[in-house]
Amino acid sequence: MAIPLGTLTAVTGVSEHNDLRVLLRTASRFTLTAGGNTTINGRWNLQANATLVDGDVDVDRDVVGVQFALPGLSDSANLIAYYDDEDVQVRLAYNWRDDFLAGAGQGQGTLSNPTYVKDYGQWDLNVTYYFNDNLTFYFSGLNLTNETRHVYGLSERQVLQAVQLGPRYDFGVRYNFDY
Repeated sequence: MAIPLGTLTAVTGVSEHNDLRVLLRTASRFTLTAGGNTTINGRWNLQANATLVDGDVDVDRDVVGVQFALPGLSDSANLIAYYDDEDVQVRLAYNWRDDFLAGAGQGQGTLSNPTYVKDYGQWDLNVTYYFNDNLTFYFSGLNLTNETRHVYGLSERQVLQAVQLGPRYDFGVRYNFDY
């Protein structure tokens, strides 16, 4: 099966702090054929995007004292596979974010101790089944692989938090009452 790449879009920008942001994204629709001439009907989609950031706004870990920095600045990427037809929608996504500066202070009343979040990725799944025009069943699963969020100080060995929230699941039924 060959998957066309669709269109690749690139957006760039530079701010006054010399941080370079590049956004790359592509999306593609394709038809899946299973053996011979059997086509699996529906719309198959594959989407990918990445945001790459670089600049001179990083905190210098060897300098003691208050510094200018942009919290939350980091690379990120997403890969999404999606299927839908008249009765079913399925979306599987992998979301990743690189290490980033979360802020300063570490809750200790100072502004000089940085707080970082380690790179993190998780898998999410959404499934929706349209039984009829009025009745819909749905399932949502977040962080399916039970990833851990690590928060640290000046180095990764200075652990401030290791949070494992576990996977989160949501099941439901929707009914539309016609008026």
